[in-house]
Amino acid sequence: MTRQNLRNNASVSRAHQPAVLDKKMSACLRRLHLDFHNPAGIPDLCADFDAREFAVTIRKAGFDSVTVFALDSHGHCYYPSHKGIRHPDLKIDFLGEVIEACHHEGLLVGAYFAVGSSDFAKQSWCQVDTQGHVRSHLEQGGYQMVCLNSPHIEQTILPVTAEVLDNYPVDCIWYDLLHFFDEGCHCQRCRALMKEWNLSWESARDVRELTRRTVGVFADKTARFIRRTHPAMQISYNTMSIHERPSGVEHAAYLDIEAPATGGWGYFYFPPRARYLRTLGVPVAGMTVAFHKSWGDFGGLKSKAQLEHESYTYIAGGAAVGIGDQLPPRGRLEKERYRRIGEVLNPIRDLEPFLRGAHPLAEAAIVLPPLGQGQFPSPEWSSATKMLLETKLQFDTVDREADWRCYPLLILPDEAYADAVFRKKLKAYLAAGGKVLATGNAVDALPAEMVRRAGKAFSPVAYLRAKTEIAGDITSLPHIVSSGFLPVKAKGARVLATLTRTYSKKGPRFFFSAQVPYAEDTAEGVLFQWRNLIYGSAPFFMEYWKTGYGVHRQLLKNCIQRLQPKSLLRTNAPLAWEIAILQQGTRRLCVIVPYCPLRNGQLRDQIDYWTPQIDDWTPMANLQIRVLGRYQKAYAPREKITFSIVPEGDYSLLTIPVVCGPMVVVIEAAKRSLRRAGNPNPAPRCAGKRRTRV
Repeated sequence: MTRQNLRNNASVSRAHQPAVLDKKMSACLRRLHLDFHNPAGIPDLCADFDAREFAVTIRKAGFDSVTVFALDSHGHCYYPSHKGIRHPDLKIDFLGEVIEACHHEGLLVGAYFAVGSSDFAKQSWCQVDTQGHVRSHLEQGGYQMVCLNSPHIEQTILPVTAEVLDNYPVDCIWYDLLHFFDEGCHCQRCRALMKEWNLSWESARDVRELTRRTVGVFADKTARFIRRTHPAMQISYNTMSIHERPSGVEHAAYLDIEAPATGGWGYFYFPPRARYLRTLGVPVAGMTVAFHKSWGDFGGLKSKAQLEHESYTYIAGGAAVGIGDQLPPRGRLEKERYRRIGEVLNPIRDLEPFLRGAHPLAEAAIVLPPLGQGQFPSPEWSSATKMLLETKLQFDTVDREADWRCYPLLILPDEAYADAVFRKKLKAYLAAGGKVLATGNAVDALPAEMVRRAGKAFSPVAYLRAKTEIAGDITSLPHIVSSGFLPVKAKGARVLATLTRTYSKKGPRFFFSAQVPYAEDTAEGVLFQWRNLIYGSAPFFMEYWKTGYGVHRQLLKNCIQRLQPKSLLRTNAPLAWEIAILQQGTRRLCVIVPYCPLRNGQLRDQIDYWTPQIDDWTPMANLQIRVLGRYQKAYAPREKITFSIVPEGDYSLLTIPVVCGPMVVVIEAAKRSLRRAGNPNPAPRCAGKRRTRV
């Protein structure tokens, strides 16, 4: 079908489309992102493409929307373009046929544009590294990385965008590869902007600010350009999600978090990002791939259990589920791949009445550390996320500009901003009754009249001994802290743990010289509590990230329980399981995400060295979840099973006889109880303004 025919028939075909097309792309919960990067020289490109079969396959797999290619990363257009360079081997109007067929099946369609790469861009438009070399995406054929501050935007991206919008009834414009490495682009234009914006190359924060502002300028430019002629058009900006308080986020219909766990992103890429981005008032979507590893892993198919784990992790994070694939060059979707996806996605489709409008609850918040956002979440932020997931605390991540009053507890993991504005805000939060757990260098943000550093450097390897009131299940042995302790001066604090010194370095030389044995206890404090503040003078979160020593997790868990005795839930679930509480009206949803990996590898080039594979589920009997509040009904809508839920003090005890894989359990209070007492478990303050409602 030609562009002119499609334009003439657009109003007719839409009249016969299912009601689902009344939705916006941002409201879709089950999204397919279909890559189709093809270099020139493929003589049979799209030779097997059948638009009807294509759309039906996607719909039957459980998707409600798909993003397809208008402009790929080589710089090729997938329609008869007069503004861009049509793929030389393409004989059909791929974009037009896909849109018509998918709309007929009730699927929304986004148009994909690779912004930051092109084989046809001038070399002077490319990104440059610190050594002055032009950058390329080596992992995907080596195509050039184009700078967003170059004329490529005005001369290529905007004209091609306008051409697509003028000729095709797309539902969203999806811009990709707005990507700079954390060290930024060093081309002449970026260097001039650094000077204009009064930023310094010597400051890592300033370099990231250059990238953040650059993406914001691009978002503002494209949004104004598009909405002059298409004011209701939704736009998504991939990789905007890596920035703190992303510039231009007000133009984004939603934020994708590209996070294929087995493709190098790992299990702690999505959870920190989601818990931060969902507080910014923009819908969030996770994106994994159907491949065994990452994009373009042809011949690899992700296990059902792994795909379930990643998809339900997105649901637990309050995000829509996105799954990526790459269309083979001949243009026919692989039926077995979409049968596997359907095994995971169609049950999620059946849960949509319960997920739509549900939002995550949070009883605490991590305060985003400086440089926490970036290509990857910073280690201390990732560690804090890991630790809180293991303790089953319900939490968000907030930045320095957020309304902290929404949360009864803030956590400052090892690092924090220490400027006067931040310190004043934190002091006011404490004075208003807010509770704070801080560690390591975060001491610089705390009220100086309570605690302040007495030196710049952490000690060598040392030990702590926890006092009885904080120890809990921790043994009375001195416990190693390989990062050492920061010397501090604390006033008016209760000491919860003390320093145990090692033998002097001038003394005996031990065989294991990196870890000198402990020698003597001291009265010197390393963990302190004031009324609503606990501070530990070691970087405990980074320590846990590096060593995985469970005592550090248990110690911080005990600190949280001292500050906040009643949590939203308690459970006997294994540490590696995630359990999230979402609220939909008066209902609460328990999203249960098990974890059952294969054994780790020993070699760094083995995939499970970095991200253990999940190939099956080990059943767990008698999972117990205690949810704060009084509820009288519990059931799993997908499995059509009801469960016992009985009152137990301030909690309701939910017992699930067997769990074998991810599960969503709905718990409800009796209607009579709700009429009498109202909702017994209201959401935290500000939740309606801040949380994503999918």
